[in-house]
Amino acid sequence: MTRRMSKDGWDAILAREGGKFGLADLRWQDFNKLINDAFYVGKQNGVAVLVKCSSVAPDSLVNEHKMLERCRAADPDVCPRPLGFWMSPDGTKAFQIQELLPGPELKQLLPEGKSRPWFAADMVRMAEALGKAGIAHRDVSIWNMTCGADGHLRLFDFQFAVDAARPQRDKYLKNNPKYHYCTFGIEDEAGLGAWDDAGAFLKALACLPPSPERDCAEQRLAEMRGKTVARLPPDLRERLTLGCYKASLRIQRLFAGGAKRETINRRLGRLSRRTGKV
Repeated sequence: MTRRMSKDGWDAILAREGGKFGLADLRWQDFNKLINDAFYVGKQNGVAVLVKCSSVAPDSLVNEHKMLERCRAADPDVCPRPLGFWMSPDGTKAFQIQELLPGPELKQLLPEGKSRPWFAADMVRMAEALGKAGIAHRDVSIWNMTCGADGHLRLFDFQFAVDAARPQRDKYLKNNPKYHYCTFGIEDEAGLGAWDDAGAFLKALACLPPSPERDCAEQRLAEMRGKTVARLPPDLRERLTLGCYKASLRIQRLFAGGAKRETINRRLGRLSRRTGKV
């Protein structure tokens, strides 16, 4: 098991390496218990930035930087600017720097009734940029969209995005097939091990209030279904692991209720799609 780097450890690394990237005024912000050790906010040469740090899935941060560059080459206004990354010589630790978007996130705006008519068109624009760049984001949701300074939505969290035509497993995902196949993607006819971002955007779009703009976006996204799909079905070892996981979920469901039961049913549904069925 990978030993997670502590906050003190990252403070020391950033104090030593951060100056090379023009980083200053860094403040610990949060952490992700799954794949990132820490998030910092601060400044890079006077520009507000977010710094993501990981000793659990360091390759994913290098991947995020490259995928953000690729997506912005297709459309510079659909995702944050990547501003640099560092990886330790032994490849066990990495941090990635990107533009800090002011927000708020879409998931916060919707319950407050603060959706904007252009959000639907923003989602179409994101999907078009991903398609043009040949990227499968694989984690499109209202939790991964936030507002830029201009009030338009941006898509973020590209850590496990892949080249749609030549998808590859990150080392972390290879060792964690449950996370790979149950956290990413949507319950969709594309099937287990197939990711169709247009379908995920349609699901996010349905969270917006009804409007002519939403109807127009829904039609456009429906036309995009199946055009940029990444396929990475589980290998034999992953199938065995997922089979055991599926059995454990069924046992857990016997004693679960409410939101927990809904989560279990969603994961079982994802594991039972027709493609790559476990």
